Amino acid sequence: MEKKTNKGGSVKMSPLEPNQSLDIPDGEYLHYVNYVDEKKHADFYLVTKREKNDKGDLLYRVHFDIINVLDNKKLPTKYTDWAAFLVIDPRIGSVIESGGTLLPNDMKNWIRIAGLTSWQYKMNNDHTLVNFNYKKSEKNKIIEKNFKIKTTPKVPTGGLWMSMFFIYRMLNIQDGRYMHLVNPFFFENSTWPFELRSMKQETVKTKAGSFDCTKYIACRGRMFPMSIFKKDFVPVPNLPYWVENSERRLVIKESTMAGNSGDYVLEDISRK
Repeated sequence: MEKKTNKGGSVKMSPLEPNQSLDIPDGEYLHYVNYVDEKKHADFYLVTKREKNDKGDLLYRVHFDIINVLDNKKLPTKYTDWAAFLVIDPRIGSVIESGGTLLPNDMKNWIRIAGLTSWQYKMNNDHTLVNFNYKKSEKNKIIEKNFKIKTTPKVPTGGLWMSMFFIYRMLNIQDGRYMHLVNPFFFENSTWPFELRSMKQETVKTKAGSFDCTKYIACRGRMFPMSIFKKDFVPVPNLPYWVENSERRLVIKESTMAGNSGDYVLEDISRK
């Protein structure tokens, strides 16, 4: 991957490398809260289970639930629930499988807000292709789309924005290196490169405690297409996130993909 410089030339950028020392305990339970304008917007619950593939390699399966979501008019969607999962291979620092289903009590209300109802994501064995299927609402009809998205071996790849809570933990963050994100809801038929940069050391205080963190930013070079909410392209600032300075490398705080939807803040750590 090449990046243009201010002088008009270009420099070679290297992909990030997996963090081989990370060891997430079985049953790790994290509770994040999404705040918008300093008001609670939704609850996010993540539970990690350790498992092995057919060859005996360690994988992390992350169960991801979102409840108590408010819509863009700040009205509750009657406890809308995302039931999602991620499977991450720590050897390559990538999401190799993902899926999710929307389980709202008020489906019509949620379709009006976002349209999305379900998705399936699966990377092939040589890490060169992602098969992606999703269903969403368009003009009051549920439609299904299928994509085959080419990926690059040895380049860490995340699937959807929610995977970023764990991908950042899986990688040795180094300035000027990059990873890919796959999200056909926003950008069809291609991966999206993120350049990662460390900024400064900060102490972040939340209900879960006080954490010494490194603040990073994820940089993008293109306009961001908000196709779920509207069909035009909008500029989105660089995404900041704060990672704990410890071996467990918890993401303590993170900006949202939408850029104007507040922050995710870690509020509880336990075991299930």
